[in-house]
Amino acid sequence: MDPGSGGPRLQAKAVFRAATIPTGTRLGVTALLGYPLPGDRITMTKHIHESHPDIVRRLKRAEGHLRRVIGMFDDGRSCLDLAQQLHAVEKAISEAKKALIHDHVDHCLDAATNGGAGKSTKNVVAEFKAISRYL
Repeated sequence: MDPGSGGPRLQAKAVFRAATIPTGTRLGVTALLGYPLPGDRITMTKHIHESHPDIVRRLKRAEGHLRRVIGMFDDGRSCLDLAQQLHAVEKAISEAKKALIHDHVDHCLDAATNGGAGKSTKNVVAEFKAISRYL
C-alpha cells in the first residue's frame, strides 16, 4: 500500500536500451527506446503526406491549449471551466486523428486498391480494419 493514499501502489516497469548519444543531440522517446522493438507491427519508414504539416499544426495548437488549461488548474479556475477547456483539447486531438485516418484512407488505401502499392485485396482490407479501430 502507498502510505497515506489508502490504495495499492502502482509500479511501472520500463526497459531501456544502452546507446551512445552525442552531447547536445535532441532525441524523442522513439529514439531513446530504440523503436521499433522486435515483433512490433510498426515499421519506421519516412511516410509523409501533404496533410501531415496541417495535422502537426493542429496538434501543436492543441498542445498550447493544454498547457494553458494546466495553468488554469494552477490559477484555481472552476471545475466547469476546466472541464469545458479539456473537452475542447480532446476534440482538437480527435479531429487531428480523424484527418490523419481520412487522409490514409483517401491516399494509401485508395492507391493500394488501384494497384499502386502491390498489396493484395486481403492485405488492404486488413489494413483498413486495423486503422478503422482508431475512429
